[in-house]
Amino acid sequence: MTEETAGQLLRAHFLGWQCRVRQHAVRMEEGRPSEGMQPSAVINNEVIGNLTVLINKKELAELVAEFRYMYKKNDDPALRRKDLLKVLVAGYFQQLEEFSDCLTALFSPNSEITNKLIAASNLSLYFNQQNQKYIIPCSVQELNSENLEYQATFWHNSIFNAKLPADVRILSFVPDWSSAQADPLPNQLAVAM
Repeated sequence: MTEETAGQLLRAHFLGWQCRVRQHAVRMEEGRPSEGMQPSAVINNEVIGNLTVLINKKELAELVAEFRYMYKKNDDPALRRKDLLKVLVAGYFQQLEEFSDCLTALFSPNSEITNKLIAASNLSLYFNQQNQKYIIPCSVQELNSENLEYQATFWHNSIFNAKLPADVRILSFVPDWSSAQADPLPNQLAVAM
């Protein structure tokens, strides 16, 4: 098995796991982030904090418009959350192939961790929930407000947090699947090794 094929299998396994973790959070915890959605950020083997990350759909333009509309059509934060949860429960996480592997996280404007993450040359995200773990090396980039991943993350988080300031910072994390690890490994990888 080539390194590229192994990376693709690990990517698909991770996205499937993330979809299941998020389905459970939406259905059972009213969308509250679970441990599997809050990886530890590790730079040079030092944990610098936990992040709450989103997985993003490949096609975001319509989704951004829908999230923005949900936010603006209703002044009641509870009704906004209820509308978003309906969308998320109704099959949002059903098709893992609809998701890119770009993870995003939102930070306050004065967050000290943000600059550390951007400057890091050796950053990994450590995911752990139930009996599944992932260590995923990532490159980090700050997104501008015109970016669709930025907008999807901003509007999603605005619906869940009515007091979100407008001047947040949003980072994207792009995995290096060729160096990523999983425990346990996906069945296809475990058999090949």
